Amino acid sequence: MEISRILDIIINVIKFIGKTGFSYRGNLNEAAYSLENENIDHGNFLEIILLLFTINMTRFKKNIWI
Repeated sequence: MEISRILDIIINVIKFIGKTGFSYRGNLNEAAYSLENENIDHGNFLEIILLLFTINMTRFKKNIWI
């Protein structure tokens, strides 16, 4: 994935969170250092980024990348 595409996705997530009024951070238990653990609340920003990454990697593996 191109770096400009990744930056575009991150900027769009920031705009979305700002527009909807969500907080960027989650609870006090959020942990960015353990992204592999899906049971930990990583905060809204990182959870959206992880979701988009998972969806895009699935598309990439199936060769239906947009």
